[in-house]
Amino acid sequence: MQRVIKGLGLTNGDKLVVRSSAISEDRDESSCAGAFRSLLNVGKEQLAVALTDFVKSNGSTPGRAAYRGSVIVQRMIQADCAGVCLTRDGRTGNGDAVIVEMTAGGNTGVTGGTVRPDRFVVNRLTGDIVQEERRCDVLRGRWIDVTGMVQQFLKLESKFGKPLDIEWALVGENLYILQARPIVNGQSRPENAGPEPATVRVKA
Repeated sequence: MQRVIKGLGLTNGDKLVVRSSAISEDRDESSCAGAFRSLLNVGKEQLAVALTDFVKSNGSTPGRAAYRGSVIVQRMIQADCAGVCLTRDGRTGNGDAVIVEMTAGGNTGVTGGTVRPDRFVVNRLTGDIVQEERRCDVLRGRWIDVTGMVQQFLKLESKFGKPLDIEWALVGENLYILQARPIVNGQSRPENAGPEPATVRVKA
């Protein structure tokens, strides 16, 4: 356990994320987005308990196949804003549209469908923002380089050779890619999003 913590280079106050990584989790023809429970804001002293909780909760939930795969332990990013991007969105009927949704802080409200995020539609060919809906008061006065982020998302799409559903976070001017999966059957968010990840708690 200490080897894992040391390898992540944690400093005082840093938190961890415990999440799933299975070969069968996200395929071109199907996605298990939201099927497995993630644990957020885990203190390093709570890691052993969190790993046990992760295995138990993802292996015994009724109607869910027992979890078989790897477990990822990552340093938690304290984001200024975060969200999701669909590099192509079948709902619009426009294959040139890139959809970006975001809110202040972490992206669990966006992926869980519990907030109404800021939403941008960007033309992938020109980089123009063709539609903009600002709903987050915290972000209203902040300039965010949406077009620049879309360029990075499209580079990732090109690398994988397929349209992607990307979870991302922004800290200052640093863009972090949290997760990327193939878009399945013109999926949309937040309707297909899974439940909110949990914050692990240790009994006193």
